[in-house]
Amino acid sequence: MAPQSNGIRVVVINGSVRQGNYTGKAAALVVDEFKRYPQVHVKEILPAGMQLPLPGTDANSPATKQLQDEVRAATAIVLATPEYHGTFSSVMKLVIENLGFPSVLAGKPVALLGVAAGSIGAIKSLEHLRGVCSHIGAVVLPLAASIANVQKVFDADGRVHRLGEGGPLLGAVAGAMVGPVPVAVIVALVETVIALGLLSGRGLRFLLPIGIAYSLGVWATAEAFGGPYSAMGTGVRGNVIGNVIVYLVPFFFLSVGLYARLTETPARRVSSSASSPELSRRR
Repeated sequence: MAPQSNGIRVVVINGSVRQGNYTGKAAALVVDEFKRYPQVHVKEILPAGMQLPLPGTDANSPATKQLQDEVRAATAIVLATPEYHGTFSSVMKLVIENLGFPSVLAGKPVALLGVAAGSIGAIKSLEHLRGVCSHIGAVVLPLAASIANVQKVFDADGRVHRLGEGGPLLGAVAGAMVGPVPVAVIVALVETVIALGLLSGRGLRFLLPIGIAYSLGVWATAEAFGGPYSAMGTGVRGNVIGNVIVYLVPFFFLSVGLYARLTETPARRVSSSASSPELSRRR
């Protein structure tokens, strides 16, 4: 039987068996956080050393009984999984299969943690895992934790990189100076000013250079904060380049038009006005 303890008992299950896996590094942060509270007893379960049987082969396996006893005695469960091929790991599925039917997860509060190398995080795997856990009767917490670009979050010893470390200079400086929330507000205000200027046609001489600098810089800023647009240094550089180009193209043509207007001579403007069909009709 799993040992009993007073207070809250939390079981964290690691859904990866790879040596030095990032899932374990993320789960270690969860374990460390729980250990800060004396009333919480936390235990991490590592399926790699349990020799869990395949579904339908040995329902009375000692490893299966041990796993079920630990989960049954828990107040709450944390399931941590990597994202493999767009879903949660086969190791996590094997764990769930060994929890019996009806599952000992039924009625238990379950928190989900996912890690992924991609820029959008473990969104798909966590949604799939949520569906499975809900189907077997677990009470899945509404908000899951997803760590994107996980290989850049942790070092070889499992320590978390500092904000902006290894990222673009702009994002690192911005993060160090004011933090991500004020920068997000500033970025939104800049977007609003640029949009109003483009709609009204006022201040284009100043707004166009600002818009070009914004297009080149804002993606780097978002990347340093782990934002949804992973710029310069992630595995989706083609998307980033495409986003930057989409923003730069209208500013480029507007800049050309503004330059042509500013360099237009007064005589040429008079000539253009004189040849206007509207003016000819008025005469």
